[in-house]
Amino acid sequence: MSDSSLGKDRSGSLGYVLIVFALIVFYFSKDIRELGFGNNSDPGPKLFPIGLSVLIALGGAIEIYRNWKVKGQPAEAIGLADENSALDVKSKQLRAGALMGLFFVYILAMPYLGFTLGTLVFATAMMMLLRISWKMALSVSVALTLVVNLLFGMLFHVPLPRGILGLLF
Repeated sequence: MSDSSLGKDRSGSLGYVLIVFALIVFYFSKDIRELGFGNNSDPGPKLFPIGLSVLIALGGAIEIYRNWKVKGQPAEAIGLADENSALDVKSKQLRAGALMGLFFVYILAMPYLGFTLGTLVFATAMMMLLRISWKMALSVSVALTLVVNLLFGMLFHVPLPRGILGLLF
């Protein structure tokens, strides 16, 4: 199997893995008991895992479709010809390792920094590792932090870690 066909098949495999993962999440969400917050306008604890499984399955379907769409095209037409140089592959492997390491540091630092500060710092750093400009990375991180705080704090009523500084949001 050539390098270019390996690159084309990877997104299709990812799509199938995402759909299987979504089905697993959906299956296990049936065991979540209703907690009864006392207010019928609350969405309930099942909404998040079910909504997440639907989004993951949709992402998997998109990956499968993209793989099917490019299956018959030559590697040069979809940009895989020069992508597989040894230096580029090594650079991608180092960045992937750095992202995984940064993610583990994020998990370990969460109790100390809190969700808001930790997510802001680490999401920005992760995006910069992916070669996104610092302005775009910071603005996306701020938006992500605000949306998650509003979604979980106000809609789901789930307390997020506040950290040593005790940030309110």
